[in-house]
Amino acid sequence: MTFKNTGDIFLELADFDSAELYLQKSLAQFKGENKFKTEIEIQTRNSLGVLEQSRTNIEKAAGYFSENLKLIEEALGKRTVEYANTLNNLGSLRLEDGDYDLAESYFKDAAYIFNSLFDRNHENNARALENLGTVAQSRSQYRKADSLYQLAEKTYLSSLGESHPLLLGVNSKLALVKLAQADYPTAESYFRKTLELSRTIFGNQSAAYADALSGMSLYYQNTGNLKEAKSNLQRAIEIYINKLGKQHPSYVTSIQNLSSIYQVEGNIEKALPLLNEALAMDSVLYGVRHPKYATSLHNLASLYISNGAYAKAEEYYMKSLVIDE
Repeated sequence: MTFKNTGDIFLELADFDSAELYLQKSLAQFKGENKFKTEIEIQTRNSLGVLEQSRTNIEKAAGYFSENLKLIEEALGKRTVEYANTLNNLGSLRLEDGDYDLAESYFKDAAYIFNSLFDRNHENNARALENLGTVAQSRSQYRKADSLYQLAEKTYLSSLGESHPLLLGVNSKLALVKLAQADYPTAESYFRKTLELSRTIFGNQSAAYADALSGMSLYYQNTGNLKEAKSNLQRAIEIYINKLGKQHPSYVTSIQNLSSIYQVEGNIEKALPLLNEALAMDSVLYGVRHPKYATSLHNLASLYISNGAYAKAEEYYMKSLVIDE
């Protein structure tokens, strides 16, 4: 097994330190000299970019992706799938960073390349539509996002059929924009479609199925069915523990969401331990100077405020402010 493959496995497991160790070894091993080594270097830099994005180190990730653009242009040219994919990576970074104009620019440039290389019904053109839909969704332009996602879904279906993993993402996004537009029947349909598709492709003990259960939980929360919301989320959490372990972002997000449900129910005794656990996990995953750790501190402060524990709330709130600075 190569250093890169080993690094990618650790990245999938969210063991970021081990992933970085092996990916840096791969980068040192395959830097330059010939076409094969250049291609491995490009792939490794891409994985390092994904790693830093997972850590929400946006500028560091952007550095790896930008270096890749230069390497790809020199080795393969601009009018290539590799170049367009890297533009998409940069677009997703800027989307995460809240720079929607720059994200859209990267996505449009990638879409132009894909349109020039492939038939309009190719999956890469569907991906381009999906990415532009994500920008619209982030801007709360739900009708525009809805339209783009539906075009992407139609293109995926035309090129890949009804049982392809890429449909999971766009169906999930369609469910969310329908939910945002209060179109609850259609939202439920898409959430259930995502649930069934993930079960068919990956099985009902997979992380993808857990993601779909989390989506169903969100639907039930928005429609006031807290019992079903809690049940679906608890099932998702069990799967995350079995498949990914507790030191994984998906697990942390899920226990934070479960805590929110308990808070709505007024069950502070069950909500508080979950937020404390999320804080501990964030310190392991990201460190105590990271924005995600600050968010967990802020969540605890908000919980204490709702419970009237103002001194405790102030303590956590001040800690989060120090990090934000």
